[in-house]
Amino acid sequence: MYTLGVLSVTTTRSRWWVVGAGRAGTPLARALATSGHEVTLVVRRPEHAATLLAPESAGERAGGGGAAGPHEGTMPTVTLLDALLADPSALMTAAAPAATPVPLRPPTSARVLLAVPDGVVGRLASRFAGQDVVLVHLSGAMGVEAVRAAGHVGAAAAVHPLRTFPSPDEPPSALVGTLFGVTTSEDEVAAQAAAELVAAAGGRAVELDEAQRPAWHLAATLASNGVFALLQAASQVLGGSGVDASAVGPSLATLAASSAANVGTLGIVDAATGPVVRGDERTIAAHAAALADAAPEVRALWSAVTMSLVQVGEQRGARARSLAAIRAIVAGLDGDGRG
Repeated sequence: MYTLGVLSVTTTRSRWWVVGAGRAGTPLARALATSGHEVTLVVRRPEHAATLLAPESAGERAGGGGAAGPHEGTMPTVTLLDALLADPSALMTAAAPAATPVPLRPPTSARVLLAVPDGVVGRLASRFAGQDVVLVHLSGAMGVEAVRAAGHVGAAAAVHPLRTFPSPDEPPSALVGTLFGVTTSEDEVAAQAAAELVAAAGGRAVELDEAQRPAWHLAATLASNGVFALLQAASQVLGGSGVDASAVGPSLATLAASSAANVGTLGIVDAATGPVVRGDERTIAAHAAALADAAPEVRALWSAVTMSLVQVGEQRGARARSLAAIRAIVAGLDGDGRG
């Protein structure tokens, strides 16, 4: 069983294929190479390969710092998919797969990281069916059954990083401290492959059962993508009241980032601020009126957020009478649209 911490990993140098040189695959390939593993980064486009191999890019990445350190500046080998697959167009597109998948053949016992969108994992896994390789993918919602269904019967692991990957140019040092949700096929080989990837990133891991992965990914989506919805709603409120939302948008983003940073330091209950957790029903009543006038279309979202914050207020010890008044304001807004 894994624990929440750094997975134990041997010092054996492994062979890794990383298929997908995007925002996640490229930084993870560099982290594996920096940790001393033999890494082949499989790319589709020749111009992408040229960029990855450019001297200035290599120098910039070497200076970025690695998670493990002893092989600092080591770059993965870059191989074009055309050299491995006769029909690459069938591999990474939304089109229906070919009737007979063309296999990809990495070295025996290699670890293969499928750093591709969720919708491609199964089709790509079918290219390795029947081979003695360890398949690892990065999907949050899917576990090892995703590759089992594609015909892979060997070791497999789902290793989902709880972070965003804004750019393929991120250095390995940017990954340090990342938490990974790990599900394996319950054998030592799969566990070792997962441990190598987590350790290369300087990360931590928590074990997830197959059935827990959809909830894990939902939580990640709420925490990450939910910010976009809240900022969009805030912009709608401003715009509906006549304020130039585009001018205020960057500051709203900074405000959201600072709140998230406080949660990382203090936890949700201690970091939470604002009128709901203080039990300030007068301000909430004013908000409800402003919402009805400026942006009634975000009423349902505001109501849900406010009711969630009421629970935080209860944990903070806000006055029960004030929180009850806030609940009544939300109920009234939901009932007639005016509060």
